Amino acid sequence: MQLELPDGTIHELPDNLYWSDEYDRFEPVAQHRERALDGTLHIQEAPRRAGRPITLRGAWIERSGLASLRQASEETGDMTLTLDDGREFDVRWRRERRRPAVEGEPVYPLTAPPDDHYYELTLRFITV
Repeated sequence: MQLELPDGTIHELPDNLYWSDEYDRFEPVAQHRERALDGTLHIQEAPRRAGRPITLRGAWIERSGLASLRQASEETGDMTLTLDDGREFDVRWRRERRRPAVEGEPVYPLTAPPDDHYYELTLRFITV
């Protein structure tokens, strides 16, 4: 699994990341329903071309790798995310209130963790 940044830099991502919201947070078709004056139901539908959330989580990463991804998340622009199964997505970092695009939770907390200390990684993207 890899992430190509706008400047062409490639980050190899940990192997055991999984797409946690692949089937539960996105409706691929937008729909609008409205009643006419005579009560007839009018339905408009269209496929959504972008805006699908991709949350990757579950892998452990060393603190130094986490710091590198946090620094990469400060960049803006379109990136290419390639999953282990070969699917590619044009994405941007998904920045949410109270949830950073790159998040790391220490596997076990230390007051002064070394660079090789492990963190559980969460990456948040949105397709563009």
